[in-house]
Amino acid sequence: MKLFAALLTLLLASCAARGHRFFFQPSPLEVLVQESDGPLLARTLLSVPGAVRDDEDWPEMHVRILFENKVGTSLFLDATSVLLVGSNLQSFGAPRSPAGDRIELPAGESTTVELFFPFPDGMSMKAPELDGVNLQWTVEHAGRSLETSATLQRVPPPVWPHDDYGRGRVFIGFGYHDC
Repeated sequence: MKLFAALLTLLLASCAARGHRFFFQPSPLEVLVQESDGPLLARTLLSVPGAVRDDEDWPEMHVRILFENKVGTSLFLDATSVLLVGSNLQSFGAPRSPAGDRIELPAGESTTVELFFPFPDGMSMKAPELDGVNLQWTVEHAGRSLETSATLQRVPPPVWPHDDYGRGRVFIGFGYHDC
């Protein structure tokens, strides 16, 4: 009986949600970074995998950017200057970047940057008022800064086939818990 209780506890703990899926389209969104009269500097692909909770249980929006450097010199991204604004025009907090504040994008290479933006005060992770987000960032090249932005629209989560059969759910007593 103790083994059953331990396995049940382990199973339920593994289903504990640390995040909430947000679906934004297009995903990924392609954005070309170039000066108005110059060559293509970088191709970027943006996606918003969803919201997560940090170690202190505060919600953060997770943004992933793939940079493809298309020039023969390094580009730089100042992660602290990246701005995320919700459709309600509330700015998210300054991003946390595991790669550091100043990220080098080596010549001719691809670099994936993960950013985590704290939710604005008073906005929940379910955020029904969050219909879209605008991401703004600056790339430095040859001593000049080039500002770029992109907007993604939130869409309803997809309905998976055979969801009525309980796949991905744990049935307990009178109810169930989605994993």
